[in-house]
Amino acid sequence: LEFRRVLFRSTGVLVSAERYCFALGAGGDPRKVQWSDQEGLTTWTASSTNTAGSFTLVSDGRIRCGRRVLGDILIWTDVDLHRVRYLGAPLVYGRERIAGDCGIVGQNAVSLFKDGVAWMGQKCFWAWNGSLQHIPCEVSDYVFGDINLAQGAKFYSVHNAARSEEH
Repeated sequence: LEFRRVLFRSTGVLVSAERYCFALGAGGDPRKVQWSDQEGLTTWTASSTNTAGSFTLVSDGRIRCGRRVLGDILIWTDVDLHRVRYLGAPLVYGRERIAGDCGIVGQNAVSLFKDGVAWMGQKCFWAWNGSLQHIPCEVSDYVFGDINLAQGAKFYSVHNAARSEEH
């Protein structure tokens, strides 16, 4: 039952490099990040006998998605970007807000590449390779001048390695 309570209304699910299952927007809370006990799916409530845990992002945004990037987990809301890092026991994971005003337009508008990640924000394109970068674009005025943000779930991003697009 705990498994269903946490994951049923989550925005997304991912598995960390350390083999923890993460629920983003856990239990329907748009800012809650929760992880299960290591290598398990049935224990989600933290106790002295497990390494499950949770935290709530300090943000005005709602979680849209998360990805494993360069050894960390990046979590995007519609308004900002957060990094989650493995710390080990007893805290297990820590988090930091990287920046505001760089949120993602939709859960699928992100692409991983060899040295980082790129995504479509609500006002421009962004990249992360250990630091946040605005991606200049000649057609930004056209793309973002008439965007319907309510349709964000329909936006997709793909990495085009064949065309040497690094971000």
